[in-house]
Amino acid sequence: MNGNLAVAPYQDASSMKTDIRILLADDHALLRRGMREFLQDFLSEDGLTPHISETDSASGALEQVRTAAWDLAILDLNLPDMPGLEILRIFKSLHPSLPVLIVSIYAEEHYSARAIRAGAFGYLTKARGPQEPVSYTHLRAHETVLALVCRLLLEKKTTPIHNS
Repeated sequence: MNGNLAVAPYQDASSMKTDIRILLADDHALLRRGMREFLQDFLSEDGLTPHISETDSASGALEQVRTAAWDLAILDLNLPDMPGLEILRIFKSLHPSLPVLIVSIYAEEHYSARAIRAGAFGYLTKARGPQEPVSYTHLRAHETVLALVCRLLLEKKTTPIHNS
């Protein structure tokens, strides 16, 4: 399933936000570490300053979304204390414009379709590497995970997507 994507107009680099706040919620410490390192390295190379907070539970993720502003949330579909789609719905009820990228071990299309319908910005399987192409709704065909995250973060204005 491919969808059309509206891209924000070009923004002068001098007015772009350089601090990027990312919430990473996954119960697998190794995955969190790998994603953190990948995001820090890549975003730093582009002159951005990533501030990444990690949690291994739904309760931790919900607490952080309630108490701080985020530019992006990366959310595991299967946290031990609450289903990911329920967490996503709460995130979106608190901050409708918060982009949430769902990551999951499930590659079947009906999982991604349910996540997109619930308000996810995108859905990526954990089996994909950061440079592998993805093609789900709201993503360009053949866009890489790397390009998705960077495009999202580089489209930011001078303030976070939502304020708490």
